[in-house]
Amino acid sequence: MPFGLLTGDETPAPTATLALTPTTPTMPPTLTPPPTSASTGAGYGIATVSSRGLNMRSGPGTVYAIIRSLVRGTQITVLGQDASSLWLYGRLADRTDGWVARAYTNYIGSPPVVPAPPTPVYRPTTTATPFPTAGPGLGWQGEYYANPSLQGTPRVVREDAAINFNWGFNAPAPSLPSTGFSVRWFRTLYFSEGTYRLYGQSDGGVRLWVDNRLVLDQWSGVNGAYSTDVWLSQGSHTFFVDYGQRRQPATMSFWWELAGPTPSPGFPEWRGEYFNNRDLAGNPVYVRNDRDIDFNWSWLSPAPGLGTENYSVRWARTIGFSSGDYRFHIRSDDGSRVFVDGNRIIDEWRDMGGNTTFTADRYLSGNHHVVVEYYQHTGPAFVHFWWERIHATPTPTRTPTPTPSARNPYADANPSSGSTGAQIIVSFGGFPANTAVNLYLGAYVRAADAAANPIYASGSSDRFGAGSLSFTLPAAWSDGSPIQPGKLSLLVATSDLRVTAATDFDVRAPRPTVAPNPYVEVNPGSGGPGTQVTVRGGGYPASRAINIYLGGVVRASEADAAPIVTTSSDANGNFSTLILLPAT
Repeated sequence: MPFGLLTGDETPAPTATLALTPTTPTMPPTLTPPPTSASTGAGYGIATVSSRGLNMRSGPGTVYAIIRSLVRGTQITVLGQDASSLWLYGRLADRTDGWVARAYTNYIGSPPVVPAPPTPVYRPTTTATPFPTAGPGLGWQGEYYANPSLQGTPRVVREDAAINFNWGFNAPAPSLPSTGFSVRWFRTLYFSEGTYRLYGQSDGGVRLWVDNRLVLDQWSGVNGAYSTDVWLSQGSHTFFVDYGQRRQPATMSFWWELAGPTPSPGFPEWRGEYFNNRDLAGNPVYVRNDRDIDFNWSWLSPAPGLGTENYSVRWARTIGFSSGDYRFHIRSDDGSRVFVDGNRIIDEWRDMGGNTTFTADRYLSGNHHVVVEYYQHTGPAFVHFWWERIHATPTPTRTPTPTPSARNPYADANPSSGSTGAQIIVSFGGFPANTAVNLYLGAYVRAADAAANPIYASGSSDRFGAGSLSFTLPAAWSDGSPIQPGKLSLLVATSDLRVTAATDFDVRAPRPTVAPNPYVEVNPGSGGPGTQVTVRGGGYPASRAINIYLGGVVRASEADAAPIVTTSSDANGNFSTLILLPAT
């Protein structure tokens, strides 16, 4: 599990901040450190700059002015720290005082807390846009790593005008590989108050952080578009965008748009009532205007007063429909139901994985009251609701009748990658109930004729049309030819092949018995509290203790971090262990 600090100021000027102008150009007053240390000049130890460069600022944060750009090896006499312990207040040899980001020094002491100077008040000189004009300090600070997990020291550090790349089969820089690299971009921008949709396109893993808060985690891989909605208060916000390249051609883009301004009391779109229980019971703890019912909260809280599990939401709205037949769609994790004028047209009030889209058709004309209800139990949370007009001129005498919920077949592989001999579980859903199903294998380009191959696993769907199949990935095809590393198609199909669903599996070359470099693999790559996670790796010293840690990104480098489990490497430097993801 890769972790990194999100608070810091590693790079010397120019800084990665949108053009902001302080309303008060004067410098904040110099702090007087505690007399027990400053008066003697001894301080609380020496902090040595460990990064390639570090900005010393007038206060503990990137919104403060830069006093000096320090180089690696510069020594700072520590006089104190801020309340978060993330910024050190210190003095240079020439008696210049200022603040530096602790993460980019070797300091591990515990100096006293020193009051911070007043935070500068900024106003934007231009409207924040996804891709502002490049210039000194106006771009994204990009750190490029020669591995897919942001480990070690970046090979390339540069300023990028925008996160909008299509590298294809090329490396992003001469000293980086064309595959198996990663990038972290960070930047501080000014926003007006409102809800913003962050989204883009990627072929690899993506993580988004806003003010040290993880708002999107798809580090296991994205194949196309990703998005999430966040509410931002007026002011400056620091963004971190992580990208882990997974396959070629390599692409990565990131931008945003204002999804909705501050809600007005009249609820012009959906009135959203948020309850801190799964039953919509009692009074809502939060009420707001929601522009759309299109949310992917993952493991985050959707609103103030709510946790990340065991909550529910009711959205209500009166909508004017032109005469015609309409199809309503909803997909959610967990339960959801839809009402039109008090009539329940979709009822899936149960724990679900969110892989099925349920629909219902209705003839509507004029104003109708629509209510959507949703609850979240455990695990990731999302709900998407929409409708479309399918016939503009229905028969006038038609009596509307409910339509059975439509199901879209799907299949998922866990794990989604590995070498031959791996144990794979293929989960499926959206199939006819209580029906026999088979599993076939095919090369990615031959997925359409995968059924010509032998059956690798058989089973049946349950009464909900779902189930799972388990098999061991063979080393060779039925004709004896070896299965080569690359993309493999896993096809789940009914016996008559009328209902099918496929998922991809990335076949990797086997790891060497003695790996030349350390590596770690986690399976599964995502999950909620209680998830059993296998952590394996290699390339470590033989017969040595191996500690595995969990930590939020902000706390990843704390000196007092305790391992969640301790195991040991074998004679070849390899290890494998299980952990149960805790709830706290």
